[in-house]
Amino acid sequence: MIRFTCPCGKSLSARDEYAGETTRCPDCILYSQFKLDEPWDGPNNSKLISQMPKFYALPNDPAMSSGSTYYRVFVGNGSAFDWCKGVALRDFKDGMSNTILVAEASTAVPWTKPDELDFDPNGSLPALGGHFSGGAVVGLADGAVRQFPQSINSQTLKAAITRSASDVLGPDW
Repeated sequence: MIRFTCPCGKSLSARDEYAGETTRCPDCILYSQFKLDEPWDGPNNSKLISQMPKFYALPNDPAMSSGSTYYRVFVGNGSAFDWCKGVALRDFKDGMSNTILVAEASTAVPWTKPDELDFDPNGSLPALGGHFSGGAVVGLADGAVRQFPQSINSQTLKAAITRSASDVLGPDW
């Protein structure tokens, strides 16, 4: 066996006969097949929906075979992602451990579809969770994963979605 590092940084191993060949991990191979100049549901990209990587699926999720994911991100109005411009680490003034990066939505979408959760700090929040007892699962900007109760106060949740609004997370966080 030979050991090597994929261009994405993952450590991999392969049989000796692959020595000297350019080899990539399955996720990088899939990414290289995605055509960025074609819509997510275009003739080439729609064929990739059924090849959804496992990390986009909920544990023991029967929807995985359909290529749908519940993991989505909030976009706009001070959230971790913006529709029009990139966000740098220095923009997380509330702290990366206090900012939601990805959330378990209540509805699934095809994993390649750019259908995210629009965030309006003055509006209502989309439905989250419902797949695990005890609440919804979120991934924070520092890499931590946590579950919050369905009964969380909407102001606390909005404070956790914003990256630099100087909000204080409530005691229900």
